[in-house]
Amino acid sequence: MTKTVLITNLNEIKFIKVSCQKCGFLIQFPIDKGYQKVKQCINCEIPIPANQIQVLMEAIKSLQAATLKNGDFAGITIEFETEEAK
Repeated sequence: MTKTVLITNLNEIKFIKVSCQKCGFLIQFPIDKGYQKVKQCINCEIPIPANQIQVLMEAIKSLQAATLKNGDFAGITIEFETEEAK
């Protein structure tokens, strides 16, 4: 199996996308706008972990602010690495 390594700088994250595994509906949450409390899939009403998504978004936004030029940790890069099966 071939894998591609994907590296994303935390400051480049603009959206969190939540895909419903039941119906395939995609909900996109912009990091800079904050989380709109969506508790279920808009299409098929399957529950979504709303509180956990909100915590994740707030953590990303806070880390982004802290690692920008004038932030507490300016000059630090935080990256996420994932592997995608081909």
